[in-house]
Amino acid sequence: EGVDEADVVKTDGRYLYVLGNDNQKISFVDTKDELTEIHSISMEENQYVQEFYLLPNEKKLIVICSFYNREAEDGSTYNMARMIWDPSITQVITYDVSDIENPREIGKVEQSGSYTSSRLSDGYVYLFSRYNAGGDIAKDEPELYIPMVNEKLIEAEDIYLPLVDKGCMYEVITSIDVDEPDKAKDSKAVFSNGGQLYVSNNNIYCYETEWAYTNKTEKTKICKIAYNNGKLEAV
Repeated sequence: EGVDEADVVKTDGRYLYVLGNDNQKISFVDTKDELTEIHSISMEENQYVQEFYLLPNEKKLIVICSFYNREAEDGSTYNMARMIWDPSITQVITYDVSDIENPREIGKVEQSGSYTSSRLSDGYVYLFSRYNAGGDIAKDEPELYIPMVNEKLIEAEDIYLPLVDKGCMYEVITSIDVDEPDKAKDSKAVFSNGGQLYVSNNNIYCYETEWAYTNKTEKTKICKIAYNNGKLEAV
């Protein structure tokens, strides 16, 4: 209770908001008389809707998208020469749907990595993506191995390195105030091997399995991130 999860169908009581099978179109359907599509939102090429939230009182539709094959500065879409492992981007795009036949984009926040999950709590969206690090990295090119939020590298003090034997990816966590949908309130990155997460009313729990191939044992490791009004802190 109090922690909402995104979905592919939402309703405000009259209108249905429905994600199409191609994941590139959200239809607005009027249910007053018959099921009639009165408008829709279509995504760009290589941009796919994963899930979305509807805030009926605020008249906002918050859409979570995965964006692939963004062009690099040299014009390439996937820089195999430099072995960038993870060119995917996860986006949160907010629309004003107060005029349902004329929705307006009012903000966008994006971060490195492929979408894993999200939550909505107390007026903040918490976005999770998984960013693979590695390949032909260079010390003077941190964008090859450090995740970004709104095209800015996450600061060193916001990157957490748990005491694990090894890791190959980050769980990137960003909070977004629904009243300021074009800004990231806070961001953290947790180095990991990838796992699952659970969100309570006050904390985010990232958990993963650590395998020991030498003695064939396994452990579950848990990382706890507290959140409050959009601020994130590893505890």
